[in-house]
Amino acid sequence: MSGLPQLMAQLPGARLVGHVPDALLRVHTDTRSLQPGDLFVALRGERFDAHDFLGQARACGALAAIAHRGLAEAGLPGVEVPDTRLALGELGRAWRQRHAIALIAVTGSNGKTTVTQMLAGILRAACGEAALATAGNLNNDIGVPLTLLRLRERHRLAVVELGMNHPGEIAYLADMARPGVALVNNAQREHQEFMSSVEAVARENGSVIAALDEGGTAVFPGDDTFTPLWTTLAGDRRTMRFSDKDAAADVHLVNADWV
Repeated sequence: MSGLPQLMAQLPGARLVGHVPDALLRVHTDTRSLQPGDLFVALRGERFDAHDFLGQARACGALAAIAHRGLAEAGLPGVEVPDTRLALGELGRAWRQRHAIALIAVTGSNGKTTVTQMLAGILRAACGEAALATAGNLNNDIGVPLTLLRLRERHRLAVVELGMNHPGEIAYLADMARPGVALVNNAQREHQEFMSSVEAVARENGSVIAALDEGGTAVFPGDDTFTPLWTTLAGDRRTMRFSDKDAAADVHLVNADWV
């Protein structure tokens, strides 16, 4: 991951500790998946603090770490930052900007992972190992930057799943992923503690469309209650509407064989 140490040093509020080698291989947030040569990002949650495992990360072969504290004590080079979760997002954003590839972002209330993996299969059939896809459902503000940090020079196409549980999250992730194609699968009631209505969900999911540049393509249902909303968000961008009933849609179901 050539150039990653320079990006780490440019993180907001970063304080360099020791010398970060340029030979970093991967980025992980879990010591159980660490391999020699990796960069470890120490996150804090309600029930855990990965800073307690910096020594273990070093023993597992981590070459460097991003942490809030404790790097010198653990004998690890890296950068100390005010917020490691935000730093991970910024690192993913900066790494994505180094790779000029075609990227599809998939969001929606349900079916995201299935659609993402279907698209991943298509991309891999087209270009093999030059395709990158979200693994599992790593679709939040931790999973998306980790996915983007898997980008390498060999990649030509990517499909990334974006999830949310509160307002503003899709816009944040879409700005990080910078898709050329934005696919909204659907909008249904979810996360009612943060999303006041289905329309709020539809608008939040539609944030991925608003993140497209002028040359981007918006893909969404053509016969949904919120089709007009997504059409408005698309503006003058190219659109592709799909339906399993409406033959007037750009893409519609002709025949289905269920197995």
